[in-house]
Amino acid sequence: MGKTGNNYLQFEDDEFWRICCINWGDHDGSTPIGITAAQCANVTSLRTGYHTTYFSSNTTIVSANDLKYFTGLTELTEYAFYGCTGLLYATVPSNVTSINAASFQGCTNLETVTLDAPAKITNIGGTSFYNCKKLAGFTIPTNVTSIGNQSFQNNYLMTSIDIPSGLSSISANTFSGCTGVTSISGFDHLTSIGQSGFNSLGYAGHVDLDDLATIATSGFESAKITSLHIGANCTTITGAAFFNIKSLQWVIIDATTPPTLTSTNGFGNASYPIYVPDASYDSYVAANNWSSYGTRIKKLSDKP
Repeated sequence: MGKTGNNYLQFEDDEFWRICCINWGDHDGSTPIGITAAQCANVTSLRTGYHTTYFSSNTTIVSANDLKYFTGLTELTEYAFYGCTGLLYATVPSNVTSINAASFQGCTNLETVTLDAPAKITNIGGTSFYNCKKLAGFTIPTNVTSIGNQSFQNNYLMTSIDIPSGLSSISANTFSGCTGVTSISGFDHLTSIGQSGFNSLGYAGHVDLDDLATIATSGFESAKITSLHIGANCTTITGAAFFNIKSLQWVIIDATTPPTLTSTNGFGNASYPIYVPDASYDSYVAANNWSSYGTRIKKLSDKP
């Protein structure tokens, strides 16, 4: 909460304030006194050991919004708030360029993460928001060029995703289980999608994968998308990439050479037509594994 005098800051959360005073501010033994903006700014790391920080697994902290005063941080340490199941709100300081692995993993009640302006984040590490089932208030910064495996997996209340223009690859399970998503942009510049990258995605609309080269198994398995365009650069569709998408009405593939289809499950458990270039029709219906979709493969000119 904070005490008056000596330019001590007033914090929202008593437990967060206590930890900060004891470790970086003024205290009398185990009794916290206060912490100043200057003392906060001098902190450069939250780490206490391998996979542990001053805050990890603390179930009492409700708000970490006053982390904004820690302007000396250039990265949010791995496991920064790992397992803080009581945490509802957090603010990331403006000088942070990387939210490292597992920073908020297992914060099952986390609702909002604010990025103090101007946000400089370019990297979001693996499992950083994994299993944050109530996280609805977070916008991926436009500067981000890398997002690790499982970063937003099982974020059921996330409703909107804007994939930054500098991000060309989706890692495994990045948005898997994001069943509440109703709006998403930025598909068109993705060149690769990892295993289960968008598995069970709730978005019910059209997807343009104009630049896609490769997609791993279960990339969109059981998603709710309604139509799909795959560009001319696609070379490999692995495993059950588009398996069990019952909502799909049609697929268009521009590649003149049939992409390597590693399994008959690629577009399986569905009945929608797959439109291909007219001149490549015979190649598709004869290609390995594509031949199993012979009755569903159509010439693009036949599309209504």
